[in-house]
Amino acid sequence: MKGSKGLGASWWTVSTTTSKRKRNTQRSAPRPAADEVQADPDRGGRSLPADLEPGGADVFIGGRFNNIYAEIAVPSAAVKRDDTLAFVDPIVGGRVFIPMTKTWFFGLRGDIGGFGIGNASDLALNGSAFFNWQITQPISMQFGYRALYMKYNEGENEWNATQHGPWVGLGFSF
Repeated sequence: MKGSKGLGASWWTVSTTTSKRKRNTQRSAPRPAADEVQADPDRGGRSLPADLEPGGADVFIGGRFNNIYAEIAVPSAAVKRDDTLAFVDPIVGGRVFIPMTKTWFFGLRGDIGGFGIGNASDLALNGSAFFNWQITQPISMQFGYRALYMKYNEGENEWNATQHGPWVGLGFSF
């Protein structure tokens, strides 16, 4: 089992991950030299660098802290109201990694959360598609597109919205 721990940040979120995945260490044929390129029939015959690791997937559990601030003002009536709503959603999700070169891969990530537990949202759905560039062994840069749907209803506070857009992030693995 190979494990990893990571810390990532983007303008939208700061995240930490811990994952474990099992790698297939058995090979049916000797591996070609690192500078050779081979066509792999299991990947539709597409050519890949010989030392490129196969793609991977993992699952995770965790929490997402949400801090929502809203302000409404009517200047002509001198009325102003603001409110802050903060809560933590438990989440469970998964990620898939598809290598493109030795330093680039494409990824898909999704999670579901909330479940109406305690002060959490009733439902939270999050998904993203992204590219990752491994700059050096511990440092990577990601960019992609993310969508987050959240439904929250607690007393007089109600939040039912979808946020989506591009994101850029920097990651550190240790």
